[in-house]
Amino acid sequence: MHPGIHAARTPDQPAIVMAESGETLSYAELDARANRVAQLFWERGLRPGDHVALFLENHLRYYEVYWAAIRSGLYLTTVNRYLTGEEAAYIVDDCGARLLVTSHALSEPALALLEEIAQCPHRLMIDGVAPGYEAYEPAVEACPEAPLAERPRGGTMLYSSGTTGRPKGILRPLPGTSIDEPDPGTAFFQQLFAVTPQTVYLSPAPLYHSAPL
Repeated sequence: MHPGIHAARTPDQPAIVMAESGETLSYAELDARANRVAQLFWERGLRPGDHVALFLENHLRYYEVYWAAIRSGLYLTTVNRYLTGEEAAYIVDDCGARLLVTSHALSEPALALLEEIAQCPHRLMIDGVAPGYEAYEPAVEACPEAPLAERPRGGTMLYSSGTTGRPKGILRPLPGTSIDEPDPGTAFFQQLFAVTPQTVYLSPAPLYHSAPL
């Protein structure tokens, strides 16, 4: 399932609530924003099989970037927000990211990694802007909220912690299905944890980890 299904059924239901601030994003808002970000990815030349890196603290924008990649046939790599610029740069470069999304809160390491990611031509920053980055919000708002004509299902390329050397990325083949087709993984976890449309999930962990993501 994806946010568009919930947006059609319960558009005003909260999809994300940030516990600390109380900021809320409804399913309709999440779906529309994910469409805009997907349109941005397409406009910047990203095509199925390309990679996007997300270097971000837990943030209301996190899942719109995630769902934009997943509904565009792209790979998404989440980067530990506590890494140094050098450490983050290694992952962004190694995964082959063509677009990086980060935030002004992480501007110090985000600036430090710029010289090491020459192959990543598109860099966007949320909640402000720094040299070498483009402001995320106006770039997204300039794109239409209509879904892409084709929406192949993407995937994630996540990295190990690197405790025995450099972090290692796990690259699985993309499923070759549409975002609108059933996802066996989702169905498995729905059954395992008895998830229903009324379920509320509390995520106290960093979203760059695989389980919270």
